[in-house]
Amino acid sequence: AYTAWLAMGSTQTPSAEQIAQLHAAAKMRPVPRDITRSNRGDAGLRLVLPRQSVKLIEIPLAPVSPGSR
Repeated sequence: AYTAWLAMGSTQTPSAEQIAQLHAAAKMRPVPRDITRSNRGDAGLRLVLPRQSVKLIEIPLAPVSPGSR
């Protein structure tokens, strides 16, 4: 949203259309990532984040069946 706001000329009084554009720019979008797995059961995820960015990482847990440990 910040980049979109800068592109609008850093307006202090955005119009209703500009506000809608800022809301759309601020929405989080899912991005598929490749997860590496080792033979030991470890998992790895490589991320490259631009400066001043934030990522939400959700890790779904699979149920563990009895005797699989």
